[in-house]
Amino acid sequence: MKGVPRTLEPGTPVGAYVIEDVLSSGGFGVVYRARGPEQRQVAIKVSKHSARNITAQQLVWQQNEIEALARLRHPALVEVLGYGFLEDGRLYLVMELVHGVVLGNYLQERGSLEVLEALQLTRRIAEALAYCHDSKVLHLDLKPANIIITDPVEPKVKVLDFGLARLSGGFRTHEGGPMAGTLAYMAPECFFGTGEFSEKADLFSLGTLLYEMLACILPFPTNASYAALGSLKRAGKMTPLEQVAPLVPPPVAALVRSLLAPDVAHRFGGASQLASRLKGLYFELLHGNTSDWAPPPLPPEMVSSDNAPFVGRAREVALLREAVDSVGDRQGRALMVVGEAGIGKSRLISEVLLSPEVSARVLVTYGRCRQLGELVPCSPLREALGQLVEVLLGIRSEPGHRVRHLAGQALAGEAQELRRLVPELSRLLPEGAERDTEGVLVQGLGPERVGKALMHLLTAVGTARPMVLVLEDVHSADEGTLAVLSRISAAPPPGVLLLATTRPPPRLAQTGELEMLTLDALSSLENGQLLAQLAGGASPAVVKALVQAVPFLASGNPLVAAQIIRDLQLGNYLSREADGRVRLSDRLSGEYRPPDSVSTVVGRALERLDERVLKVLRVAALFDRRFRLSDLEALGLFSPLEVHTAITEAEEARLLVVAGDRCTFAHDTLRERLAADGRLENVQDIHRRIGERLQQRKAPPGTQGYHWEKAGQPVRAASAYLEAGLEADRLLDPIGANQHLRKAFTVASAQPPSAERDEVLVRSLYWLVRIGCLLGSAVEMLRYLEQGQALLQDPTMEQQAALNSSWAGAYYAQGNFPKALEYSELCLEAAMEPNLRSYLHAPLSIMGRALSGWGRFGPSISMLTEVAQQSAEAGEYVEQTHAEGMLALGLAYGGEFKRAREYAASAARIALRLGNPVRMAASTFCYAAIAEAEFRWDEGVQRSAELLAFTEAHHITGLYLCMGTAYAGRHQFHVGQLDRARHLLVHALGLARQQGTTHGLCLSYAYLGDVEFVAGRHIEAKAAYEKGLELASAGATDEQAGPLSLIGLAHLQALAGGPIEEVWAKGDEALMRLRAVENLSNSIPSLQRYAEALEELGDVAGAARIYEERQVLVKRLGLTECDFWPRPSPKVERLPPREYWRKASSRLSSSGLRAVKPEDFNAETVVRAAAPGGGDDGKKG
Repeated sequence: MKGVPRTLEPGTPVGAYVIEDVLSSGGFGVVYRARGPEQRQVAIKVSKHSARNITAQQLVWQQNEIEALARLRHPALVEVLGYGFLEDGRLYLVMELVHGVVLGNYLQERGSLEVLEALQLTRRIAEALAYCHDSKVLHLDLKPANIIITDPVEPKVKVLDFGLARLSGGFRTHEGGPMAGTLAYMAPECFFGTGEFSEKADLFSLGTLLYEMLACILPFPTNASYAALGSLKRAGKMTPLEQVAPLVPPPVAALVRSLLAPDVAHRFGGASQLASRLKGLYFELLHGNTSDWAPPPLPPEMVSSDNAPFVGRAREVALLREAVDSVGDRQGRALMVVGEAGIGKSRLISEVLLSPEVSARVLVTYGRCRQLGELVPCSPLREALGQLVEVLLGIRSEPGHRVRHLAGQALAGEAQELRRLVPELSRLLPEGAERDTEGVLVQGLGPERVGKALMHLLTAVGTARPMVLVLEDVHSADEGTLAVLSRISAAPPPGVLLLATTRPPPRLAQTGELEMLTLDALSSLENGQLLAQLAGGASPAVVKALVQAVPFLASGNPLVAAQIIRDLQLGNYLSREADGRVRLSDRLSGEYRPPDSVSTVVGRALERLDERVLKVLRVAALFDRRFRLSDLEALGLFSPLEVHTAITEAEEARLLVVAGDRCTFAHDTLRERLAADGRLENVQDIHRRIGERLQQRKAPPGTQGYHWEKAGQPVRAASAYLEAGLEADRLLDPIGANQHLRKAFTVASAQPPSAERDEVLVRSLYWLVRIGCLLGSAVEMLRYLEQGQALLQDPTMEQQAALNSSWAGAYYAQGNFPKALEYSELCLEAAMEPNLRSYLHAPLSIMGRALSGWGRFGPSISMLTEVAQQSAEAGEYVEQTHAEGMLALGLAYGGEFKRAREYAASAARIALRLGNPVRMAASTFCYAAIAEAEFRWDEGVQRSAELLAFTEAHHITGLYLCMGTAYAGRHQFHVGQLDRARHLLVHALGLARQQGTTHGLCLSYAYLGDVEFVAGRHIEAKAAYEKGLELASAGATDEQAGPLSLIGLAHLQALAGGPIEEVWAKGDEALMRLRAVENLSNSIPSLQRYAEALEELGDVAGAARIYEERQVLVKRLGLTECDFWPRPSPKVERLPPREYWRKASSRLSSSGLRAVKPEDFNAETVVRAAAPGGGDDGKKG
């Protein structure tokens, strides 16, 4: 790279940023850490190659990454902050700086991942890909180096490096671009063929990643040549996953096989469907549903704009074919296809130009105007001319030799300046002609010179072979490209058809030879045919119902139709019955909202409306997405005639759905655009009028609050938000309640002190903490309480009682039981006042629950029994179900299983009657914990899996997610799934730390110690037990996790040879503590482990005494399968559990994974031009 430094030194300015150091280096560029003017750290990717040393096609590929990321906004994708060229001609891209662990490094550190973790990580990547594919972006270089795990707990990922991204959609010639990617992860169709890639190329790469996560090796050999590896992939000759990772469940292995199918038609299709399948598999495995498994059929191919049927357009097809035929007669033509986004401009061109009859006799080359503006002048012309080189070099016949000769002569003469624009044109020069040594000239060639030179080249090519120059999206063209097109369209060279597409209005005037072909919306008949085919052969009645439910489907826009039908299929609003009939969901009319991808069409529709109509719609948009005609008229801003005229026109434009008095904007983007228009005067007064109207007819308080806030009446707004939160809570919507109450507190806290403000502040804070803690926001709720307490200068007795109750609840949710008890006692003191009795039940319940949380099950029973009774009498059903659930736990661990299940059933019935999702999650957790206490391992697996599925479906975090994950790990341990148990318990620890709670933390460490102990990893077991004991001994001791950790340490010490006095001390203390709190359930495995420890040290008499005590307890509780050791696998020889695991542990602790090499994860991207000939090996880019 002549004259181009390989790295930028620290302190080097790049735009508004200053380089700090190098982060990484890859095939296409170097990534630097840099700092901006506001001290924000960013990542800057700088190309390794100056524009002066690359081809025009390579420059186009570099632009793809910028354009791809600029159009994508997703949590799993990096944000683009800027781009440009350095002085030396290198392109740079400024992005957010992502913190995390590269997937390759993660695998090097951990080896093969547990199946559940691999599925979750793959699911997150699939969700990001689904968004990319919906946005018409293919990544085409997925590999471990391009995935960063930003949060391994949730988990969260970032997909990086769109350097090979392709923007799908639009017209494409068969020749396509380069065959590029990282060899180990490239789909077989990327090695050979035409470069026509689909979403399934990305899914093949993702399947390879999933295989690698599970096996820590790649499915195909890494030392094969380019051609050999491509042949192996095309033949599907991979190492079976079952061979290298035999413990992977059959359904997961089958999914991997489907993703790696060599035939695209047989490959799993659709990233959204893949994410859904991965989620389903995750919970199936948690449930243990892998026996008698049969592979499900591949999901049906989802419709997309790329594979949508071509309907109608007979007149337009005929006109375009006539234009193509005319250049075969050596005429020159210029044709501009004009139409809205998605109307079918590209599809029309493809239908004609890609037909075998046309492509056999006409040269076609293509360029697309990009949204990057003036970054690279004449970019679409460069792209088209770069393709022309490959097309001409690919023609092997005598006509090909002639057209190359004429083009070469032109490029050596009057068209020579094009070689600075597109250096690869020099490949067409006659033999002996002097070749160019410099690369692309990004700036400096004026459009007059480019246009003149291009006319000469096109004339030369058109003389020998008919040619079509396709330039799409001229509405995005830079000024230089427009000037060149104006020149060519004024007098097209003979034998050349300039075929351009644009959205209206055209930026090129209809002068000279330029003809306009306008594409209108499909007719009603054609649109019905299209919808029927998109929906899989839907009947006319179904199509009619679809259009009624989703008015956008009547637009006659094929892209909109395809995107909405696909979205309906993914959301199960549109499905197929067993007999093949298409069925619409009952949910369609009430809840469906079209995807954001149709928002462009919305904007165009608005532009066609009269200003009088827009003024009415702007006011309507201030209401909400749904509004009433009568409300709009009642504001007194417009006459009834003006309102009805505007609404009628908007309905005819399919921007509104009108049903009597009720109106709904067809899309959120439409309402947001109108509301943010900025052309309305006196907006505050309009909101006041709306608020008064809504209050008059008793509209929902949350809606009123928004308008009072906008009207400049904050305390009134806060009161309305408070009422909205309480109403949402009554309607069993804790998430909605939480949002309204946050808003109420935030608005009130910003106001100066007053009696009215303080009352709203305390009430909103009380209910916010009560609901927020249930959703897992204890740490945040404590911050709210600190803020609220500081704002109250002189709280009343009732206000302070409410705050004390909130402090107690927040500390309980955090797991800080001593502080929870302290504030509960303050509440109970205040509750002696008659008017404060309502604050009695929660503190009493918290005190009982805190005892249970400490593992003091026996002492908690009497208090929780009293709380449950008092709550039932007072009608405090939430507290009743809470108390009964915790009472059931205490009874279960005390061995009273029947009573425990009676209380659990009662709590579940109340939760179901209330419809409260948090309480329903609590009931499921209660059953999972009872199953643990009662040694019903299979039930425990089922219940804990149900709980985790429920918490995800209802977005519940906090206590029940943390504890549910810990118990899921415990139950997987019992059934012998040690790796899965370890993953879930480590995950539970991560969740607890992430959410700032100590609930279940000690217990998770004790359970994790058991997993490591049975697996023979004694060092890891000792560390887990010691950590569990340390946490359990901090403050008020945990009398469940503490004894379990103690007995684990005693068992380990015995296996290490003593001393026996220390084993006695630990064992006796553990049993004494369990007896003191009446924890009979945990006593059974503890007695077994203590006896086994004594056996190891030769204390036979002591062991016999402990065994006898255990046997008496087992008989008393009526238990059968209650062994500490997990259940052995039924597929292996029959051995007692202890003997089986002692034998297996030596294998488990010593079995090492294949040594992972860094090069397995850091393979470089390769690029091969899609040109004839070439060797076996790819060229590193």
